[in-house]
Amino acid sequence: MSDRIIKPGCPAGVRDLLPQQAAQRQDIVAKVIGVYEMFGFVPLETSMLEREEVLTGGDPEFSKQIFRIKDPSKNRDPLALRFDLTVPLARVVAQYPELPKPFKRWQMGRVFRGEKPQAGRYREFAQLDADTVGSPSLLADVEIINMIYLVMRRLSVVKFMVRVNTRKILNALPYYAGFDPTKVTSVLRTLDKLDKIGLDGVRKELMTEPVNEWDESPGLSADVVGKLVDFINIRGDNQEIQSQLSELMGDVPEAAAGLRELQEIVRGVEAAGVDPQRWTLDLSVARGLGYYTGPVFETLLTDLPEFGSVFSGGRFDGLVSRFSRQSIPATGASVGVDRLFTAMEKLGLLSDQAVVRPEVVVICPEDSLRFEGVKAAAELRSQGLRTELYMGTETSIGGQLGYAAKRGAQFAVIIGLEEFAANQVAIKNLLTRKQERVDRKQMCANIRGI
Repeated sequence: MSDRIIKPGCPAGVRDLLPQQAAQRQDIVAKVIGVYEMFGFVPLETSMLEREEVLTGGDPEFSKQIFRIKDPSKNRDPLALRFDLTVPLARVVAQYPELPKPFKRWQMGRVFRGEKPQAGRYREFAQLDADTVGSPSLLADVEIINMIYLVMRRLSVVKFMVRVNTRKILNALPYYAGFDPTKVTSVLRTLDKLDKIGLDGVRKELMTEPVNEWDESPGLSADVVGKLVDFINIRGDNQEIQSQLSELMGDVPEAAAGLRELQEIVRGVEAAGVDPQRWTLDLSVARGLGYYTGPVFETLLTDLPEFGSVFSGGRFDGLVSRFSRQSIPATGASVGVDRLFTAMEKLGLLSDQAVVRPEVVVICPEDSLRFEGVKAAAELRSQGLRTELYMGTETSIGGQLGYAAKRGAQFAVIIGLEEFAANQVAIKNLLTRKQERVDRKQMCANIRGI
């Protein structure tokens, strides 16, 4: 065995959560799941490993940075770690056609992306998704927006904004502004950077000419870019945005479905009673993933806009057809758990909930009585009391009581030679410092104050 000491540390882009942080993160997760289940979503689990072609769609131009797995068996399909939970969901729906439709599922899972680490962005992180598969109704999208709103409220986040758009409007931009429809993906990718690079940066990038045949820079004219800027500059309340958008694109046949979609979403979200100060139509929201086909959603923390969206998603009606000849509509959204946790930590919004502490610590100073300690701890646990048996190296009663206090326990049960001989235990209240000896059979009742 090597004498070399390996320096401990995590790779860049991943993190450890020590007990207090882990408990706070679990508190976030439990609250989110509680809201999901109020809407009728059920749990699903899928493997972190997928066949590479499942994740890439067999597209040789697939550009997302995925972690590929070196499989020792050369006779199997190449494997990779999932980069989200949506593609595995689409695979499951196609693989198990017996699932009832609509199928409403939530899933918590770790995903992996080979991106450059930065504030709130990790290479390994958890997502907490809720998706409805099998419903073409925009009511499913309205429900997702309503659910996002209620999740943020449940987490006691006050300053947030749910921004809503539809890809149907965005996909009509070439016909409104007058550019080659094959460039729409690169144009939308640039518009999606508005929060990061600003309007001047977007304008410059849209006009950048490609340097070779592989460069996807849009290379748009100043006139076309001016029309796109007019589009993303539409502002106001939801009614004003709809009015301005209709004036701008009302004569574009390709935009008609998107205009109707936004109108129905506004009516539905208003009917759900979502606070109008906490959501808005925002025509700059594009979402980077190419599989979105309808409404798209992003949630920003208004005090930390640089963190980007902490709860986002959209409609992806075509994704299941990657794995099946059947076209199945779907919509949903995902909480970026680690990004949201980091943001809430920075804003001081994390729950004060501590790690779950033992209620009782059992102490047996004499090694000969150690199994009496095991017996007493088992009895206390059978009565529903969170109980820890001291198993450290401290030999003095004072030292062991100090451990029990550090663990946050309220009571210590002490079994010494005198207590054992009298079939008793000593119970010390670590908060009041009061100690008394009681019959062994009265141990649990005494701790419960009965």
